Amino acid sequence: MAINRELNMLDNEASSLEGIGGHHLSTGDAAQGVVYLNEALEIYRRLGMRRDIERVRARLASVG
Repeated sequence: MAINRELNMLDNEASSLEGIGGHHLSTGDAAQGVVYLNEALEIYRRLGMRRDIERVRARLASVG
């Protein structure tokens, strides 16, 4: 994560955030999972990565 930020590799950073968010969801920490997924979503939006945007939106919708 830190390396991705340092190298300004936004797509990899978003992917890392999405993975961390998913991990939190799977361990029952929905609140923290949503935080990370929203961070990933914002980066995907800035990059115009439509498939990733839709995937994260669907995951967030399933959380409620």
